[in-house]
Amino acid sequence: MAENNFDSTVASLFKGMDAFISAKTVVGDAVTVKDTIILPLVDVSFGVGAGAFAGDKKNNAGGGMTGKVTPSAVLVIQNGATKLVNIKNQDTVTKILDMIPDVIDKFKGKDEKVVTDADIDEAIEEKQPFFWYLAHNAAHFPLQAPVETINKYKGKYMKGWEDVRNARFKKQLELGLFERPDQLTPRNPKVPEWDSLTQEEKERYDMQMAIYAAVIEEVDRSIGRVVEHLKEKGVLDNTLIILLSDNGGNGEPGIEGRFAGKNPGSAGSTVFLGAAWADVANAPFFLYKHHGHEGGCNTPFIVSYPNGIDKSLNGTIQKDNYGHIVDIMPTLVKLTGATYPSSRGGHKVPPMEGISLLPLLKGELVKQTKPTIVEHEGNKMLRDGEWKIVQEYKEPKWRLYNLKNDPTEMRNLADREPEILNRMIHDYQKMADHIGVESEIEFKVGKWYTPVEEYLK
Repeated sequence: MAENNFDSTVASLFKGMDAFISAKTVVGDAVTVKDTIILPLVDVSFGVGAGAFAGDKKNNAGGGMTGKVTPSAVLVIQNGATKLVNIKNQDTVTKILDMIPDVIDKFKGKDEKVVTDADIDEAIEEKQPFFWYLAHNAAHFPLQAPVETINKYKGKYMKGWEDVRNARFKKQLELGLFERPDQLTPRNPKVPEWDSLTQEEKERYDMQMAIYAAVIEEVDRSIGRVVEHLKEKGVLDNTLIILLSDNGGNGEPGIEGRFAGKNPGSAGSTVFLGAAWADVANAPFFLYKHHGHEGGCNTPFIVSYPNGIDKSLNGTIQKDNYGHIVDIMPTLVKLTGATYPSSRGGHKVPPMEGISLLPLLKGELVKQTKPTIVEHEGNKMLRDGEWKIVQEYKEPKWRLYNLKNDPTEMRNLADREPEILNRMIHDYQKMADHIGVESEIEFKVGKWYTPVEEYLK
């Protein structure tokens, strides 16, 4: 067992803490103690007192500080994991001291084994089923990744967003995702031509995309690690794995995105992909997160289930099927043979809204029994089979698309098919009332927002 440098660890921890707890600040400077970052979030001026016993007299330790604290929070970032300690109306000293054992364990070289590994191992040993919900923060902003991974991609995007976007769409055509070259939507009109940028701007944008690519690789590595662990335990073939995203590429806070921090991409920095590269990420669709158009709500849905999927379907893409997040629960209930409760703890449980997606595993079409509804900050969408209506924020008119013939939403059929349009508007309102969508909503439209009509000029 490695030498336990308990006294020096405690000393370094409190030394680092002293750097921020003695200062009065709204957002203080980040304090780094080895690979742990401690970030104060409001005015701080308080004292900490603690004593420790490490097993022998030589390694006993103690410390003390004085002062007071204004109710706030402390953010601790350690090995990619983030812990927010809310100290409002709580024993502040106790809350911060509670963090010390975890930090010390890390310094002592504690095994980095993910907790859920042990959880799965326990379930396997007891011959029990298990359920994992693994929510990666990536690739949501802020974009952060190890520098060695980022460096692998630096320079790869100097060709510019036009060339990269066109190359991706060409690959999509080869895979059969789309059928006609004219299905690539126009770029956002606010995005400048790549050749019009200065060399400095090109290098900045290249680095921005390199960071994003590095984030994706790290997520892929994390998922691969889970798969390998399941394989080692002999349960992979009988485990259903579903990978999905919650929305399309993010165009916030504008064309340029965000590129802030001493070392963009590192812990503590703030990097946003931005609308220019989101046009690439969402190709061939247009618009981004927030919107009801496909660039905002059409996302991948990847399934692995070796013993449950017909072998002939391995590696295939079923582009004619679609589902929604509400379909996950019915799918799992059906697969496991579970019973969905009508009540719990004396309270009525609302019925499931979606349907089972298990027919996908047999290569069959999923027949949705009711339309799919999406609303986000005043942007509205309803899909019913091949038909889809969209209403953008504060724009009075609904648009109507036939996704079978026009998957990238280039042809608004609202004037040609008024009966279908009116029926679907009625269905949207009925479903919105059912699930409690707030129709009156205000949100700050940032410079990322581009009206559809301007986009399609």
